[in-house]
Amino acid sequence: FEYETRTPYMVLSENNTGKNYVDLVNCILDNINDGYDGIIVAHGTDTLQYSASVLTYALGNNTIPICIVSSNHPIEDRRANGLINLHGAINFIRQKAGKGSFVIYKNGNDTVTKVHRANRLRAGYVYTDRIDSIFDMPYGHFDENDHFVANDDFVDFEGDFEPVGKLNIGPQCDFIYRIYPYVGMVYPKFPKSVKYVLLDSFHSGTIDTASDAALSFYEYCKEKDIKVFIT
Repeated sequence: FEYETRTPYMVLSENNTGKNYVDLVNCILDNINDGYDGIIVAHGTDTLQYSASVLTYALGNNTIPICIVSSNHPIEDRRANGLINLHGAINFIRQKAGKGSFVIYKNGNDTVTKVHRANRLRAGYVYTDRIDSIFDMPYGHFDENDHFVANDDFVDFEGDFEPVGKLNIGPQCDFIYRIYPYVGMVYPKFPKSVKYVLLDSFHSGTIDTASDAALSFYEYCKEKDIKVFIT
């Protein structure tokens, strides 16, 4: 195979900002129609899920394959899966196994390398380096002969969104605030720039609707015309 490389930026993934996503998306868009069979994005694992979603919503599901690969350890470490993941990405592109953005990753205890639709990843786990799809529903996997096997149960929701294209965002997002709940929490007051709140829920989709702190918070958001989305 022949490769050409681009380096829109070099940063530890935990230090990513909106500017990095602008640079990444623009770099791909500047090269995506230049006759390549596919594009491989090398990325750290800490914010992999965020970047993967950005690429899906910016580029859509009808592009040449864009495969995001990472490594659970430095490549020279014998425990590292980085080269396995890279090998999977190359095979996926070579076999023309799908369009759009994907994450190729082999978990330590799995016998196969899995392919995940990039906007279907679960949030990162603590104490482990696993990458999984929501509902344990990957796009497919590679068999022992490195042939891609599609997951017949996977449903791709084509047409649910139009690709955003080039991004128009700043380094930080000052009008969206995200809150992760815990028992007995103190709810924040916001600067005037905040227009939306993403309120995470407990595991069955519940939120606190009884405490004085929670009720005061909802009233405050209503008063300030801040829209609250439960996630």
